[in-house]
Amino acid sequence: MNSENTKAVHEGRNVKCIREMLGVKQESLASALGFNQQKISLLGQKETIELDILQEIANALKVPVEAIKNFDAYEEHLEQTQTHVERLKQV
Repeated sequence: MNSENTKAVHEGRNVKCIREMLGVKQESLASALGFNQQKISLLGQKETIELDILQEIANALKVPVEAIKNFDAYEEHLEQTQTHVERLKQV
């Protein structure tokens, strides 16, 4: 197996990033799922989230489960940083 092509997916971090990009607070997501805010915070720290819970989260955020599983926070951050740098160059 080629380790260069294998990326570790951190589902909790991906949920957090997608939630923040959508402007959804922990409390709002917790309420939609019938959880408390602390559980959402703890889920954000988990590398792997149980599929049934991940599906509930995806439904609440109105995104496909695959979007959470395949989201690359590093790449997203890199793209946003590059866009910001390009904008600064235009000023």
